[in-house]
Amino acid sequence: MSDLMSIREAAMLGRKRFRLDKWTNDYDHFEIDIIDGRPGPWVKLWSPLNRPVCEQENPQKMLITMLGDLDAKVWRNYVGPIGEPA
Repeated sequence: MSDLMSIREAAMLGRKRFRLDKWTNDYDHFEIDIIDGRPGPWVKLWSPLNRPVCEQENPQKMLITMLGDLDAKVWRNYVGPIGEPA
């Protein structure tokens, strides 16, 4: 397991995908755009439940401000499959 980090730290390290420990689905994760070492304005929420359960497209796109404090060290680097697992 990797250490907890903030969204800003993740962007500086070039890490684009991360998740919270409390999420029960192992494949749920966010993907950020990185622009000049900083998080971009949009994030994508990937979840296997988006399509079959929520009847929404995968990934869901939202503004990064919806993630809360960009300096809060609550995120863990995501190392699972990208997008929907096969």
